[in-house]
Amino acid sequence: MSYEEFSEIYLRERKPPHIKSNLANVVFNDESCVAPSSWDWGEKAAVTLVKDKKNCGSCWAFSATGAIEGITKIATHYLPSPSEQQLASCDKYDSGYKEGWFCDAFGYVFENHGIASESDYPYIAKDSPCNSTLAKKISATIEGYGCWVTPISEESLKCAVYSQPISVNIYASKSLKQYAGGIFTGDDCSSIGSCEINHAVLIVGYGTWNGQDYWAVKNSWGSSWGQYGYIFIKRNTGSIEGVCNMNCHGGAPTKGLLLKLDSSA
Repeated sequence: MSYEEFSEIYLRERKPPHIKSNLANVVFNDESCVAPSSWDWGEKAAVTLVKDKKNCGSCWAFSATGAIEGITKIATHYLPSPSEQQLASCDKYDSGYKEGWFCDAFGYVFENHGIASESDYPYIAKDSPCNSTLAKKISATIEGYGCWVTPISEESLKCAVYSQPISVNIYASKSLKQYAGGIFTGDDCSSIGSCEINHAVLIVGYGTWNGQDYWAVKNSWGSSWGQYGYIFIKRNTGSIEGVCNMNCHGGAPTKGLLLKLDSSA
């Protein structure tokens, strides 16, 4: 299909997000961590297999559940598969399959005292009323969450990703839609507005290949897209917004003291 048709079905134009909860009134601001030159939470079995959100604008829910499963695995050694359908149907902060913001999804999970598993509350890829009974079948919990709404440095983002998988927004351009391998440079994003976004993904690692630094990013378009559902995005570009604005908005749930958060900035 054309990029315009694809955008209408799979992407949603979004206004810059804002934080609704005081729990999220923190920023990521850590450029002094000691981290290895490469890291991959996929290799640590801290993320589930790539999922397919199908023809719905629910990327924010998949990004959120990916971050929740990551921090749960790191903190407890148990890897859940949280329910995206529960977020789409029950999270009143967001708009189901129209648009959403993973930070608000974290807020819903915190207030609900957890989230059900995908097996208990299956994904049906369409709007449906919240099933409060299923929503109480808790499979994973979080203790808080942190988000940022202005660009952070790539070194700060690297420190965050070394701590756990991180949810970010991005502008999914025409070339990103057609990505099939290699390191994505996002050259066709140069004409879009500063911090303009239309998609949410999950950063699970970083590294260097043939001298080029990259982010390892898990998408929600199924395993037949990209590199088995993943995309490797150029890192350390010198741009404050990052490739296709991926440094602009992001966040993660917390469980224990694993994520370093700085509320003084």
